[in-house]
Amino acid sequence: LANGVSNRMNIPDRFYLKPRFRALTFRHTAYILALSENQARVIELQPESEPEELRVENMPKDASTALGLRSMTSSTRDLGDASESRKNRLARYARLVDEAIAPLTNSCDYPLILVATEPLASIYRAASSACMLDESVSANPDHMGVAELAEHARPLLDAYYERELNRIKEMFQLRTDGDLMKTDISDVARAATFGAIDTAMVDFDYNINGFIDENGLVELSDAPEAYGLIDEIVKRAMAGGAKIVAVRAEA
Repeated sequence: LANGVSNRMNIPDRFYLKPRFRALTFRHTAYILALSENQARVIELQPESEPEELRVENMPKDASTALGLRSMTSSTRDLGDASESRKNRLARYARLVDEAIAPLTNSCDYPLILVATEPLASIYRAASSACMLDESVSANPDHMGVAELAEHARPLLDAYYERELNRIKEMFQLRTDGDLMKTDISDVARAATFGAIDTAMVDFDYNINGFIDENGLVELSDAPEAYGLIDEIVKRAMAGGAKIVAVRAEA
């Protein structure tokens, strides 16, 4: 797992899931787009393995080849536009790159981190439909290996997750003030059972045993056949379409 979890022995008749929820909340995974006029590369950044450059179908080799030019400063008379500006050429190149990586980025499963220099960085942002981090690495990626690109991108991903957690905490505080948040386990179990939870924030180190019936009624119990109530509530919430945010109590 990408996160440290507490040691625990659990012998119920079902899987113990809470530690896995943390990995689903903050996956520590992203795509890195290393973009320059000379090449475009996509690197997958993962928590449990070395970063890896991906083979992307239809990815332009470089800007001039993608646009059918001898170089980015050559004439474009063969394309019927002898006055096309360099900025427009870069914009066309950016769109071709964005179309190539769209199958990876359009689902927004993982954020995209851009490594590029100006003006191409701004031009690509304007042309792209990808779920991209607001911050990018302002550096020429041409002479950077996969490991170095990952080293530059990782702090941006960590900062992104920290902002996301703070945003969720602020949302919970607002909903507490508006009586739209429940913390009592009986109320939450009932809401989860009937699909009434939008977002559940779960302390994945906390455990309490018992039973929940088909109507969401909770019975606390230390009987051998009892199971983790938090696990059961989260499973029901997920079945109802809720977003699960796994955190530690001190967060």
